[in-house]
Amino acid sequence: MGDNLRNFLLILSLISVFFLTSLSVEAREVNISDIEPHIKKFLVNHYKPLYKGDIVVDCGRMPGVPFNVEDGKLEIKINSVLRDEFRQRTVVRVSVYVDGKFQRALGVPVTMALYDKVWVATQPIQRDDALSAANIQVERRDISRLANTYAKAITDLTNTRVKKTFNAGDIIDHRFVEKDPIVVRNALVEVIFQSKTISIAIPAQAMENGHIGDIIRVKSDKFNKEYIGKVIDRGVVLVNI
Repeated sequence: MGDNLRNFLLILSLISVFFLTSLSVEAREVNISDIEPHIKKFLVNHYKPLYKGDIVVDCGRMPGVPFNVEDGKLEIKINSVLRDEFRQRTVVRVSVYVDGKFQRALGVPVTMALYDKVWVATQPIQRDDALSAANIQVERRDISRLANTYAKAITDLTNTRVKKTFNAGDIIDHRFVEKDPIVVRNALVEVIFQSKTISIAIPAQAMENGHIGDIIRVKSDKFNKEYIGKVIDRGVVLVNI
């Protein structure tokens, strides 16, 4: 009697295992390789129209990955809203769905870098120095921190000079580059004094650099006096009287 009962319970147990196994839902594993391409595509598609160059994306640790979900159509949705300003570090919000059913949310830390061909100082360049092939060259560099202000390789730096000092290896920042002035500080200029009825010209010394339309100071040694005038041509300053 005892053996029969044990055999009955054993058979019942085997039937239960078989029954439960037949009802179980097949599962699949979600890996980093399922998520990472979606994050990279999302970031590149957002920033590529805004910043020329090559965008390199590196995804950080994804705690809890890999994990299992029900077998079905896997869908990765990016929930983050990005600013237009290029950021080297951010967190991308990801949601995982299977057959339209939410499975899990992740926050993935991401680092990004922006590479482009830019002008780089090959030697120290002092303020007011001219830029030329002697002190700059084109290199492919990480310009993430200068995403909006770097001087691209296609930038024409002919007849330009710098408004700050650059060290060897520095990327040229176009905010500190200007076209050569048509009036140069300490150079001799022609100053035209003009009124409604008269116009006379005298030589003077420019006290400041100037481009067309700039208001600068000039000094006449003859009259030992400074005047304020507008640059109207190369080496010519107009003073209205």
